[in-house]
Amino acid sequence: MPLLHLLHLSNFPIFSQLQIEEALLRASRLNVCIINEGSPLSIVLGISNRYEEHVAHNISIPVIQRFSGGGSVVVDKDTIFLSFICQNDFLQTAVFPEVLFTWSSNFYKKALELPDFHYREYDYVVGNYKCAGNAQYLRKDRFVHHTSFLWNYQREHMDYLKQPPKMPAYRCNRTHTDFLCKLQDFFPSKDNFISRVRSTLKNAFLVKDINLEDVRMEITASLQNTSIYSFYRQKITLFLYHIEYYETISRFFRKHVCLLQSNCSITCEYWRSNIHSRIFAFRYSARINLLFIRAT
Repeated sequence: MPLLHLLHLSNFPIFSQLQIEEALLRASRLNVCIINEGSPLSIVLGISNRYEEHVAHNISIPVIQRFSGGGSVVVDKDTIFLSFICQNDFLQTAVFPEVLFTWSSNFYKKALELPDFHYREYDYVVGNYKCAGNAQYLRKDRFVHHTSFLWNYQREHMDYLKQPPKMPAYRCNRTHTDFLCKLQDFFPSKDNFISRVRSTLKNAFLVKDINLEDVRMEITASLQNTSIYSFYRQKITLFLYHIEYYETISRFFRKHVCLLQSNCSITCEYWRSNIHSRIFAFRYSARINLLFIRAT
């Protein structure tokens, strides 16, 4: 059976999780599954989604743009995240978007054993109601497929999102609350849901549990043989809005220019030439370096 490294987190910030996923995608060859039980309240947009088209006005929570496609989602402590970051040969078949969706749908059908659970227009649904959203990112040798399951949700949080400009046909222009369902209505507990997924993983793969320190060491070791300049030139998960970072951006800019110059052999001129278009990408990709890479 293929070896799968399992990282199980609880209430881990979704921004930090996406940073880890992108670093593993671009700088590692490990097959990794991440289970994260909840995150602080945030909005996450797909890479091509425009803030003004998806996010309501006058919000005060972080808005994150991830490196993968897909739609917009509000996440919080009642969201269950499941991600696969793997080599393309992990599934022992050619990897294309529909192949990944079919494989993941079959995996979750087997794990959850819900009679009306199925994949529909890039969503997982129970009957005619969405219970999870998906997104993916494919490279020539690796892929990410990540899912956010709605264990529960607060109706008022749905007001942070506008009606999306593009909707699946089966939604029939329903509001967020009329379109969604809660998985807590189908399982006795969140632990039961997680246990089902873990058990199915162990039946299909040789599972090895890892922790955040293992991930940090893997990324650090992998980046010794990776072009740091090339790594940072690619798409980067970033914050689009967070009030604290507007107030402190100049301080972080000075700090991270120094950090990158001393640790990563990237010239300050490269970052200064991109500062107007990538200031938040700069601030947070530098933070990845601080937390996980430290390629000295």
